[in-house]
Amino acid sequence: MDGEGTYKFEDGCLYEGIFKRNVPDGMGKATYPGGTIYIGEWLGGYPHGHGRVTYHGGIVYEGGWKEGRRDGTGIVTYPNGSSYKGEFQRGKFHGKGIFTSKSSGGLTYAGLFKRGYVSGVAVVTYPDGRRIRKVWPQDAETGMTLHAALMYIEEEKQEEIKSKKRLREKLHGPLERDKLERHVEMVREINRAKRQKERLDKIEERRRYIREAREAERARRTSMLDDDE
Repeated sequence: MDGEGTYKFEDGCLYEGIFKRNVPDGMGKATYPGGTIYIGEWLGGYPHGHGRVTYHGGIVYEGGWKEGRRDGTGIVTYPNGSSYKGEFQRGKFHGKGIFTSKSSGGLTYAGLFKRGYVSGVAVVTYPDGRRIRKVWPQDAETGMTLHAALMYIEEEKQEEIKSKKRLREKLHGPLERDKLERHVEMVREINRAKRQKERLDKIEERRRYIREAREAERARRTSMLDDDE
């Protein structure tokens, strides 16, 4: 078959596009049984050139292809809004790339990759503008995937936060306790002073009552003497 046509392969893949010598060659669309769809260029029966694939899970890749695998520059967009923009080789991250994580508020990872693993120097930029620099092994066999690297960086960040908290408590803990103890003692002194003043007020009130009673008694007696006269 040569030219434009439609064909359903034995594995269930439906191809619509240009054929050359009975294989997809040129522009075409392939719909796979699992729901994955590829639209783009073909060569010798394989995606080759520029194309866009939407995987059944919602991941989308658009960019270069070579012999059926992602190759060259391209962009991967994930269902949660995260994305990778950079270089590929044989279907894996390879070369320079930038990953933006929406789940982390816009954190970006910019660095080198080697056969799917982080490699060499990378810079991580947090949403607040803070940056950290990481250096990874360049041996792909002992390297980490991007996902593992991001988890490692997050663990380091959390450990740093905990260390700073422990140091702050170590440096300022006794001082804060002293302040609290002084405050408690001051409140106690104020309460003691209030109670003492209340007692003194009661004593003074009692004394005033006694004085007034005595004066009233003297006035009564004086009045009686005046009456006798």
